[in-house]
Amino acid sequence: MSHKLKMLDLERDGEVSITQQLVTLFATAIDGGELAPGERLPATRALAADVSVNHLTAVRVYRRLAELGYVTSAVGRGTFVRQRVPVPADDINAGGGGRAAGLPVNDDWQLGMLAVRPSTYADDMLRDSLHAPLAGDAIALGSGYPDPALCPARELAEMAAQIGRDTPQAITDYLQVEGLPELRERLAEIGREVGFATSADEILVTTGARQGIDLVARAVLGPGDVAVVESPTFAGSLASLQATGARVLPLPVDADGADIDVLEKILARHEVKLVALQESCQNPTGADLSPARRSRLLELAQTRGFFVVDDGVYAKLRFDGATTQRLRTDAPSMPVLFVDADSGKVIWEYDNLQTTRNRRTYSANNGSNLPGTLRRTEGQGATGDVPVDDAHDNAGLTYDYYFTEQGRDSYNGAGATMTSTAHYRSNYDNAFWDGTQLVFGDGDGTVFDRFTKPIDVLGHELSHAVTQYTADLTYQGQSGALNESMSDVCG
Repeated sequence: MSHKLKMLDLERDGEVSITQQLVTLFATAIDGGELAPGERLPATRALAADVSVNHLTAVRVYRRLAELGYVTSAVGRGTFVRQRVPVPADDINAGGGGRAAGLPVNDDWQLGMLAVRPSTYADDMLRDSLHAPLAGDAIALGSGYPDPALCPARELAEMAAQIGRDTPQAITDYLQVEGLPELRERLAEIGREVGFATSADEILVTTGARQGIDLVARAVLGPGDVAVVESPTFAGSLASLQATGARVLPLPVDADGADIDVLEKILARHEVKLVALQESCQNPTGADLSPARRSRLLELAQTRGFFVVDDGVYAKLRFDGATTQRLRTDAPSMPVLFVDADSGKVIWEYDNLQTTRNRRTYSANNGSNLPGTLRRTEGQGATGDVPVDDAHDNAGLTYDYYFTEQGRDSYNGAGATMTSTAHYRSNYDNAFWDGTQLVFGDGDGTVFDRFTKPIDVLGHELSHAVTQYTADLTYQGQSGALNESMSDVCG
């Protein structure tokens, strides 16, 4: 040990005890930097042998150093100099100089109290992207900032001034933690249209998407957990996940969005707790998660028990094609347990399975883009568009049949949204299940009437979906004779 010779100079017969002398020697070495933060001290038996004291004395020395905040011990690992050490006695002010006696002479000690956390690549990228828009001569594509000219700054200023005049207390008063009730109601309306929420009770207003991601990451993840995130991805998402201390693994992205095959390989080797992605207009690739991968992701979330964070900040942006429904629309059911913290007993249990109709009916407007324009959702009255209303009503009756007679909640048995589109193309003589939704033509008006009219047509096509999810087969091309036979029986 580097301080062994100094320890041999102990005053064996002095007024100060051997224990206190050793404590002072170690404290002085730590304060002076001779023993660095994190440095391991000799084992108690080795210390006792070095300075010729009994083992109990060595134990008392380390115990006193721990009480003073100089060292920390871990069973099986040893005793180490703490990363954050107390303020040395020489740096304590005796009075005068504008500082009260007993206080440090300066504020440098605070630096020693800060945890050492090296900057990550994600931190650097996020910092640079947030500063770039302020440079003036740069177009910061990575930050996601819109052109400042598009921001209605004058209108917002006028609105803020009006609020200040009419209800000045609104400027200084605190709001509910969940957010302004009127804003939450409006967000819930949007959520019902695109599938991310059904009521204001599900909405928590944050200062932005990054804060929302950060809150979820901190609530779900801890040191040692495993999270998976798309690569490449938004630097803020990566920084939030890494800040929890979790191990963050990359998930490649291609033209069909996140590669779920790679995710399955990761799941085979790791207990994943959270998967973070952008299933629509992924940043920075702009890719959408394909229907097949979307379905498989939700199945894996249910069977493997991990959380999915769907960052939809750019979900409505696209150069062509229709906006996709949010991932939560088809999310599987999961059991929810409330456990008593004292007894460990489950005091309440329920399943978030909807066990009720959940329909969304669209019009393709005689085009071929699916799902088309949303015309009717669950709980809304008739639209007056007969084919749309037929499709919506018959979907409800078919749901009731499967739920009442077969005990099945929707076609996948897990409360999936029943999506239907009427007015597909012009004079289209067919109806079909495309693997994700029901599609109906209007018929040619001569040989075929509208395909939404007879309920057995919808029952037949939806039974293809039941077969798809029951047999765990990919629905592709022609369904096959056995599949058609099952739909003929059920529909």
